[in-house]
Amino acid sequence: MRLWPRKKVYVDQLPRTHDLRFGALFVVLVVALLGGVYAVGFFVAGDRLPPGTSVAGVDVGGMRTGEARNALQDKLIPRLSQPIRAEALGHTFTIDPQRAGLTFDLDATIHAGLGGERWDPRHMLRVVMGGDPLAPVVDVNHAELTSSLRRIASRVERRPVDATVTFPSGQPVATSGQPGLALDYGDAGERLKEALLNGDGAITLPVGNVEPDITSTEAASFVAEVARPAVTRPVRIRVADLVLTVQPRQFASALRARAQHGMLLLDVDAALLQRRTRGLIASLPHDPISARVVFRNGRPRVQPSRSGVTVTQQDWADALLTALRRGGDPPRATAKAMADNPPLTTSDVRQLGIRERIASSDLPVAVSINPKAVARVAARLDGALVRPGAVFSFLDRAGARDPGAASVVASATYAAAFKAGMGDLVRTDGRVFTHGSLPGLDASVAAPDTDLQWRNGTPYGVYVRTRVADGGAAGPDVVHVQLWSTPFLTVRTHSSRRHDVVPQAVHRVTDRSCRRRHGTPGFTFNVTRIFVRGGERRRVETSHSSYAPVDAIVCVRRRR
Repeated sequence: MRLWPRKKVYVDQLPRTHDLRFGALFVVLVVALLGGVYAVGFFVAGDRLPPGTSVAGVDVGGMRTGEARNALQDKLIPRLSQPIRAEALGHTFTIDPQRAGLTFDLDATIHAGLGGERWDPRHMLRVVMGGDPLAPVVDVNHAELTSSLRRIASRVERRPVDATVTFPSGQPVATSGQPGLALDYGDAGERLKEALLNGDGAITLPVGNVEPDITSTEAASFVAEVARPAVTRPVRIRVADLVLTVQPRQFASALRARAQHGMLLLDVDAALLQRRTRGLIASLPHDPISARVVFRNGRPRVQPSRSGVTVTQQDWADALLTALRRGGDPPRATAKAMADNPPLTTSDVRQLGIRERIASSDLPVAVSINPKAVARVAARLDGALVRPGAVFSFLDRAGARDPGAASVVASATYAAAFKAGMGDLVRTDGRVFTHGSLPGLDASVAAPDTDLQWRNGTPYGVYVRTRVADGGAAGPDVVHVQLWSTPFLTVRTHSSRRHDVVPQAVHRVTDRSCRRRHGTPGFTFNVTRIFVRGGERRRVETSHSSYAPVDAIVCVRRRR
């Protein structure tokens, strides 16, 4: 019985007896033959290196991988402990290959010699045909190599110096640049690897020139084409409706040459430009003037404020740069103008309600006090404007360079503030009572700590008006202090009688230099003020003052 029906197969002119069974048998025999050859090659070649294979002069041909690894380890690994002497620009350095991150990868080297895995036909073919000399595979730790080269670079490298352009005395001057030196890290690493592979003990490291970002040629070209034309003609800058002409002598020394992206650009020192053109900026129209209180025919009036025009430091510099970069004859640009509002506008002053006198005080100037000094203190105090909630300080406003004169004006000011109902009064009474002053309403001031202060607790502003009237031959000068505002509180004052009186002593002096003095007794004095608003009594405050006695001096002439 046949396993399959007979079918004749004819190929070209072969005998007609060939059929499918013969073809199948042929394929099986070929596969078996090839399998046998592969099996023989697999067992014969195994993990053996091709004959004739050498690594860095070490013959490992025909060795198995383990034997080859031991041979390479004995011959190559000692090279890692042999230092390499490197020279660069006359400097000599010693490099430890292992510390520089260089090691031999023996496994990768042997794998390259095998030409493939033991089952790979290419490996078997190489075992039959023979191998070639190989370079060992070097494993590089780039971080450690860079660190070692950086230590060398720190000794031999030199940064390039850019050429510069400056404007001393307002004229551009170019300073030449200098090339630098830099270690070629990539080439240096390759030379170290070659030295390790070849067993060389010395190498030369590559160091090349590095050109500066700004060369001397570029700086000279900038001077000729940009800087020198910029300082040869004036610039006109429009601010609002005024055109200001800025001369080269005013702006040239403020110019700068700034390096950016490898090229020089014209720049300006804004602060220096503002200082050198301060006079021009001050000439801008409509300088701001604050509103203020003036008196006409004895009545307060508001003198209106006036806004001005200003330009910021940076906008002024930007306008100059814009004009210089545009060019033209002459260069022109417009600066951004800003309204310069005064600190105190007309509306601000009117809202303060300075309408009528709310309190006043008059105090004669003692003969012992310099009347001119009193007049100077009063002039500094005159015109003080205390806003609602603000604190008035006598020392801040008028000072006390002459404590005697200042205390006279301070006493009159305190009395007026006391009567006007100003709050949080801080005052030091006189150590002794002075004839002509108001007991309990005097004040002593002295820099820097003894001050007269009070707070404006009303919703209106308080204007301090001060003047000194000349007494002439009829009597002493008189200090007049008035406080002007809108009435808010009614203040009633009540003074006590003098109590705890201490009589003054009388001294009789026979010396010819004696000067007669009227003494005053010491005493305690109280002044009370009552605050009334809307017909209702709000609060009561009492001020206590104590004065020490002043002994009298009587001059006695001796009888001959």
